[in-house]
Amino acid sequence: MKAKFTQGSVTRHLVHVTLTNSISLLSLYVVDILALYWLARAGDPDAIAGVGLVSVWQFIVISLCLGLSTAVMTIMSRQVGAGRPDAARTVAYAGVIGMLALTLIVSLLLLAFADPALRFLGAEANVLVSAAKYLRMLAPAFVAMALGQICIYILLAHGQNNRAMIVVLSGTAVAIDPILIGYAEMGLAGAASSYAVSRMVALATGMYFVLMLQLIRAAPAAAVLKQLRGAFLLALSTVLSNIAPGAAAAYVFSRMAGFGPDVLAGATVADRVLQLSFGAYFALPSAIAPILGQNLGAQRNDRVVATIRSGALLVLAFGLVSSSLLYAFSEAIASAFQLQPPGHDLVVLFCTVGGINWTLIGLQFVALPVFNVMGKPLFSAVANWTRASVGTVPFVLFGAAQYGASGVLVGQLVGNALVAILTFGLCIGFARYHMTACCASWRQRKGSILRS
Repeated sequence: MKAKFTQGSVTRHLVHVTLTNSISLLSLYVVDILALYWLARAGDPDAIAGVGLVSVWQFIVISLCLGLSTAVMTIMSRQVGAGRPDAARTVAYAGVIGMLALTLIVSLLLLAFADPALRFLGAEANVLVSAAKYLRMLAPAFVAMALGQICIYILLAHGQNNRAMIVVLSGTAVAIDPILIGYAEMGLAGAASSYAVSRMVALATGMYFVLMLQLIRAAPAAAVLKQLRGAFLLALSTVLSNIAPGAAAAYVFSRMAGFGPDVLAGATVADRVLQLSFGAYFALPSAIAPILGQNLGAQRNDRVVATIRSGALLVLAFGLVSSSLLYAFSEAIASAFQLQPPGHDLVVLFCTVGGINWTLIGLQFVALPVFNVMGKPLFSAVANWTRASVGTVPFVLFGAAQYGASGVLVGQLVGNALVAILTFGLCIGFARYHMTACCASWRQRKGSILRS
């Protein structure tokens, strides 16, 4: 198959792949923010605050599932590329079994220890009651979510991108939050029920495609355990990297919880606005990686440099547009969620200063795939954990002491932006070193061949 990313406009390739990858993410974020909007109309800040705390644990569960799904897809892709479809089917079966076991254990733990898990994030009084209720209703649906996710990655491993997108969109298409939360006035129970229905629809759609295309086959227990061992080892580095933002979110929400449920509700809304406004950034690494990989393999260092430069320019251009819109509509966005003054003011503050900071934070999403493709995935994990620790804790502590909840928000934004700029600078230096070393090695091998 022709390496299409080694020809044509790098920027055009990058925009096309990023837009394609963003559609599924943005569809999920739209559903999340709409659910929060309908909850807000009920005028219960404790419920909104509870959703924010539960979302931290939800993010951690998704990170675990994403790590295993990515590992299974990687192993399957190798088998497919090597012309071993039966082996790929065995890997798919092992992945489904492993994902089922993993999420059953995690869901049972969350059901059993919901209260301590939420107290760890600072929940108390009515917020704790709302959050625990929501988490216990949501946890069983994590199993359907995870199995649907691995079906998507099985399809992606076989190049079934369009069908994978259909699976994602099928789940978002049946989001019934307005009916259950708004019309039936079910509150948190409606939000949890809507999430469960959408995940089950996505799972049914994904499993239908996987079975229809015969991409999975039952295998003996020994073969399943062998494949799972390799998949879990491969998933470890991905999970370590992906879980860092969840750890940072847990710390920030625990600090916000100390300022009351209204502030916590505002932080929850700000988090959802962030996801919707800058969701394209989260799709950027998976768009940059294949373009970098093909051009690096083809010794097209000029196009490798162009990919990094185009990625950075796209981040800055998108960020400036998005931050301008947030600034212009800050009051309208905050008012839509009918929050009390502390939470309302926090959302306005995020819309005012968060956009420009996240424009800079977006540079880290360009750096991470560079490290991964050039054989240093550990650098990505270190960068993420540096942002989650050094770029978060001291800045949040200082901000909280000096300016309260507003200081927590701005402190995290400023600290994260500084780490992102540093990471991008290191990425450029590393890329230059790597390409110089690769060229020297290639010339040395070429000279040895000619001499022989």
